[in-house]
Amino acid sequence: MSNLNYKHLHYFWVVAHEGSMTRAAERLGMTQSGVSKAIAKLEARLDTRLVHRTSRAVELTEEGRALVERVAAHLAGIGEAA
Repeated sequence: MSNLNYKHLHYFWVVAHEGSMTRAAERLGMTQSGVSKAIAKLEARLDTRLVHRTSRAVELTEEGRALVERVAAHLAGIGEAA
């Protein structure tokens, strides 16, 4: 996961757990469009779609589910180090 923006990974993790860009934005203290743009940048950097967006929710793609597991492991390691 080198050369990735870790803020974008964190935002992705929150989106995955909230199931909604709007709820993730509220939790992160951001606008919905800011979160959506960050996820789009992450998808562009990885050259893969991570979420399917609908007007009411987001659903992780297979690649998104795999990434959220990897991000969770990294966040757990960071938490242990702190």
